[in-house]
Amino acid sequence: MYVSGTVDLYDIPVRYGGSVKNPHDERAVKSRRRILDATQALMIELGVDAVTILTVAERAGVQRSTVYNHWPDRVSLVVDALDDFAGSHHTAEGEESGASPVVRIRAAVEGLARALEGDWGAIAASLASVAERDGDLARVHRDFVERRRTHVATLVGDAVAAGELSKVDPQWATALLVGPLYYERLVMHRPMSVGEAGDHIDGVLALLR
Repeated sequence: MYVSGTVDLYDIPVRYGGSVKNPHDERAVKSRRRILDATQALMIELGVDAVTILTVAERAGVQRSTVYNHWPDRVSLVVDALDDFAGSHHTAEGEESGASPVVRIRAAVEGLARALEGDWGAIAASLASVAERDGDLARVHRDFVERRRTHVATLVGDAVAAGELSKVDPQWATALLVGPLYYERLVMHRPMSVGEAGDHIDGVLALLR
């Protein structure tokens, strides 16, 4: 899914209350970082199901009460860990505001391909699976999907308005661009390479023109 500092497909605002109570307390900042790192490692290695307050505390080498000092529950911790992971790893080369909409579409979708080929692919697969059984995490998953879809759909709409693409439904065009990447990673368990994704994007954009 990567370097922070750009608007990305994985951006989720923190909605469940996870925060550093005193951002000037170096110990609190360090313990929060250790907890987030431990949560992300568990999600990559064992899946979102493996994330509990106890397992995270053990992995981070802190007390459970320390985890609760930062997050009220498991869901808020997972949300912040996902948001932090995305912000720390995503690259969106070419998505600068001065680039044309089609260039930005390519950058966004290629960024997704790069992410699904890496650790984000394991997290995304795990999150999609656990969402089938956990209503709270299902809402988190829908937030991720909706925000990514909205981001690409907005770029498609901009490309249509600029005359770079024909008048198409942005949501339908987004499904054509993004859907196959998830199919290959989550169903076929063979993520597209960035090169394969580039060929895919070329084919879809040619169709949309």
